Amino acid sequence: MIVRQNIAKQERFMDKIKGRSQIEIRKAGDNEYYFVFRLPIGGIFISNFFEDIMEAVATAESFRRNSEKDSNYLRKINPPDQYHFILKAKDNSSLGQSSMYKCEPLVEAGIQYMKEYLLEADILDLTK
Repeated sequence: MIVRQNIAKQERFMDKIKGRSQIEIRKAGDNEYYFVFRLPIGGIFISNFFEDIMEAVATAESFRRNSEKDSNYLRKINPPDQYHFILKAKDNSSLGQSSMYKCEPLVEAGIQYMKEYLLEADILDLTK
């Protein structure tokens, strides 16, 4: 029952923000950059860290391009009840991973959200 409620919340959230998705480039420290993409129900996808902002932006572009193919997503289960996913680049390297979810249907919903909205997401530089 709780899973159904969470999925229903996510669907309402997705309808609410449709067309307003963005990839946020952020600075972690001296010469450390990463990007995030917000997912429904408080979830987040966070990239690996990069030494150069241009590398972070280029990887964010690759992130968008690789988001539609299901084979680019690696689903991970860490018992007990911790699920997340990784998005892979064409060379099978990890671009980053999602936050942890309590059930597999929420992971699938997060992946579906990325497939639908990531390609159109704007890249926003929050490092300035």
